[in-house]
Amino acid sequence: MANQLFVSHNPASVWQVPDTFRSIYSHAAEVGGPVKYLFISGQFGIAPDGQLAKGFAAQCERAMDNVESLLATAKMSAANLVKLAYYVTQAVDFPALAQIRQRRWALDPAPSATAIAVVALARPEYLIDRSGSRGPSGAGSVNTFVPAPIKPIITIADLDKLDIRVGMVESVEFVAASDKLVKLVVDFGDRRRSVLAGLRNERPDPKGELEGRQALFVVNLAPRKIAGQVSEAMLLDIGYADGITPVLAIPEQPIPNGVRAG
Repeated sequence: MANQLFVSHNPASVWQVPDTFRSIYSHAAEVGGPVKYLFISGQFGIAPDGQLAKGFAAQCERAMDNVESLLATAKMSAANLVKLAYYVTQAVDFPALAQIRQRRWALDPAPSATAIAVVALARPEYLIDRSGSRGPSGAGSVNTFVPAPIKPIITIADLDKLDIRVGMVESVEFVAASDKLVKLVVDFGDRRRSVLAGLRNERPDPKGELEGRQALFVVNLAPRKIAGQVSEAMLLDIGYADGITPVLAIPEQPIPNGVRAG
């Protein structure tokens, strides 16, 4: 069954997955979106032609080559690595592993890493696996955010048209005619406004998380009728436009409701 949540990578630049394993194994799985994650399976010291390198150091180098090939397939590099796991079959090889890592993957900041000695890997001749045999087969989880292009330049006069103010969320209710919207009643100091926001699927408990909290709102937008309700302002959040779980834009300390931003 096709999975629409991620894309698998089995490029020709690494050893080919046997037909009998293609339904249960991929070299890497990429979860797309503005924030991209690449999950790399354990890599052994096997070349694209299926030949196993001889000795720990050679297997370690080859396993790292495989990881870098998989990163390149997803348009990434070793600089994107955030977590590595090394499994070796002989503890005596840890010094050699450290030297190879320092030479090839000395990064700033350095990714988190685990190195473990194990009894055996999938095959007795494997000495290292990014998760195990006698050398590392670099395993990496990659998290890289690509910022969106800057919008067209505006003037100070354009910016001055926006009226952004602090408001206190007094209550949160689900909108019956929508599976996404919630209705916020917000105190802006001189009056209360109803604000519709698509938070229903973004937060496990919108009512518990938002009631009693201050946030920023655009208050001079024309009122809009949505799902039978009127929205009199717009909640400003961070992340929605880039497809990541939004967070509130909030004052660093309590200030009077109705205070303007800018």
